[in-house]
Amino acid sequence: MNQFIRFSQVVLIVAACTLLVVQPSFFPSYYKPTFMGFVALMYCFFIQLPVFVFRIPNGVSASDAKEKLFFRGQLQVALSIGFLLSGLGSLGVWGLYQVGIPYDKIVHFTFSALLTVSGAYVFQAWYGWSLKKTAILLALVIGISGVAWEFTEFFSDRLFHFGYFGQLFDGDS
Repeated sequence: MNQFIRFSQVVLIVAACTLLVVQPSFFPSYYKPTFMGFVALMYCFFIQLPVFVFRIPNGVSASDAKEKLFFRGQLQVALSIGFLLSGLGSLGVWGLYQVGIPYDKIVHFTFSALLTVSGAYVFQAWYGWSLKKTAILLALVIGISGVAWEFTEFFSDRLFHFGYFGQLFDGDS
C-alpha cells in the first residue's frame, strides 16, 4: 500500500517537473504546462494530506493504531488512484469517448466512490461514527463537491482561458 502511494507521488512529481521544465512547444497545443505542473504537485500534496489531518492520538492501543493507519492508507490509495486516472486523462485518455468509452464519467464515478468508501472507514475509525451514516454524509459532501468542481472548472476556464471545460475531448464533460 505504501509503495503504491509513494509510486503515485513520484509519478506526479516527475510529471510536474517535466511540465515545468520542458519547453511548452514540445507538448500538444491544448496543454497548459505550467498550470498542469502545479496541479500535479497539488495532487501529490493532497495524497499526503490525510497523514497530517488524521494523526494517531497518544494512548491508542497498538491494534487501534494499526487499524487507523490501515484506513488512512486506504484513503491515500483512493486519492492516488483518482489523481493518476485524472492525470491519464490529461495525457489524452479522455478522448476514449470517441470510441464509446466514457472515460470522464468512469473516472468521476470511480473517484467519488473510492473517496466515499475509504473516507467512511476513516471517519468510523477516527471518530467512532456509524459507517452507514458516515457513508451517506460523505456521499452528499462528495456529490456537492463534484458540482462545485464543475462550476470551478467552468469559471476558471472563462477567467484563465484554459480551454478545458467541454472543449478538448468530451463536450459533455
